[in-house]
Amino acid sequence: MTNTVIDKTVYIPFLAMVNDTGDITGIKQQIDGIKRFLFKGKEGTITQKAGTFLSSSMEKILKEFEERGMEPAGDERQEHFLNSIIEFLDNIPKVKITLAFEPSITFVQRLNKEISKEVGEKIVMDISINQFIVAGAIFEYLGKIQDFSLSQSIDDYIADAAMSVTTP
Repeated sequence: MTNTVIDKTVYIPFLAMVNDTGDITGIKQQIDGIKRFLFKGKEGTITQKAGTFLSSSMEKILKEFEERGMEPAGDERQEHFLNSIIEFLDNIPKVKITLAFEPSITFVQRLNKEISKEVGEKIVMDISINQFIVAGAIFEYLGKIQDFSLSQSIDDYIADAAMSVTTP
């Protein structure tokens, strides 16, 4: 297979589609499904080959690539193109976040926007839920952990209260 150099601007539309690791998983599953259509003896663009399998957002992005002449021709080059998208998605910086609640989509989008702005580049959030942090959040990025949860404050308060009771 010939490795085609991919114009990095093709990845920009995918940045708008991802906020958390679930979004990346969804896109990667779509791409894996699309790749199954490439070697079925069909000719043409990815959207022509994958047809009804595509989500509307994925179809829109791929059609834009076609219109701009950015989609490679041929099964192997198209597969390389799709694999490069997966590789790009896997390499977006991740911030691990622990919350005490299941966030809404709006909350996730807003939080992603704020963290990306703070970090200086688009990030993807790896969100986990832990009801024992009571409230707030714990953030981990590049090996640094910031605990803004209420559980630590409660633990400190209980420890102080226990000390005051046991100290004459």
